[in-house]
Amino acid sequence: MKKRGFTIVETSLVLAIGGMILVLAFVVLPNLWRTQRDDERKSAIMLYADKVTRWASNNNRGSLPSNSDELIAVKEKYIGEFVDPSGEAYKFVHYGTDVKKANDALSAETKVTTKIHFVTSAACGTDNKAVKSSSPRKAAILYKLEAGEYCHEI
Repeated sequence: MKKRGFTIVETSLVLAIGGMILVLAFVVLPNLWRTQRDDERKSAIMLYADKVTRWASNNNRGSLPSNSDELIAVKEKYIGEFVDPSGEAYKFVHYGTDVKKANDALSAETKVTTKIHFVTSAACGTDNKAVKSSSPRKAAILYKLEAGEYCHEI
């Protein structure tokens, strides 16, 4: 007469597969979701940068927005509803040409705050910080991602 049941090898195999599923669910998936949200944020910043360039050429003889109200006007004219993957609306802060103030404000953020930091006469440095540029038609857009800081140059 044979006994029915699972062998130790079969039980170990099921436990190993279950463990791999748990690792996937608690380690890998949240990281993938975080990366996806950051990619959406980068795409939104690139879209906004494109609209700022369009606004400058259509409305301002090539000059970039000079204050936060003009940054909002770009959003309202060309984008409409503009929200972060978290569901919060993006906010705009214009720093003029004060690169240090913009970099310090971005570094002070400990998490994603939906603030878009805009600096004119600036470019992006190698460390995702704004650096001064000699061209008044250049700008840097700074944003805090979940995985760090992001700089996009216009």
